[in-house]
Amino acid sequence: MALTFIDILILVPLAVAAFSGFRNGLLREVLGLGGVLLALFLGFRYMTEVRFWLEPYIVTEEVWLSVLAFIIIFGLVFGGMQLLIRLLEGILKAALLSVPNKLLGMCFGLFKSGLFLSLIFILLLAFEQPSEEARQSSVLYPIVVQVAPMAYDLLAHVYPNTDSFAESIEDALRRLQPD
Repeated sequence: MALTFIDILILVPLAVAAFSGFRNGLLREVLGLGGVLLALFLGFRYMTEVRFWLEPYIVTEEVWLSVLAFIIIFGLVFGGMQLLIRLLEGILKAALLSVPNKLLGMCFGLFKSGLFLSLIFILLLAFEQPSEEARQSSVLYPIVVQVAPMAYDLLAHVYPNTDSFAESIEDALRRLQPD
């Protein structure tokens, strides 16, 4: 079977993600993503407290103080995570684990990109895109579109009292229908 346009659209981000993952290594890929998520969470969680702390020192509108508070928290958490990554990468290099770290980083990059593509394709299905013919003729589409549901079901298996991906989608669609 020949590669289609959709296959090329899938291969390009997968190749870029594999290269980036290899270059960065598993440690930087995982902790970098975790650092962004943690910085976002802590930024939104504590921006009000930091805003109150900043008020006596900076005179501006409340909304700008909140934005500044978020940026400060995000920057500190993200910067701290980058320092931790550099420290741990030095330890890995000293332990001669750089190559396994890079190979696992490539695998993680492929998974992360596949997950993102899968989510995009699932969302596009609501608009019947790509066409049925394009989906059927693609070599990679049937594989990639399953990444998000499989990852979700794996997490649902680990996390108690969670529906499968299909059950969650059906429930969400039921809630969207008018009574």
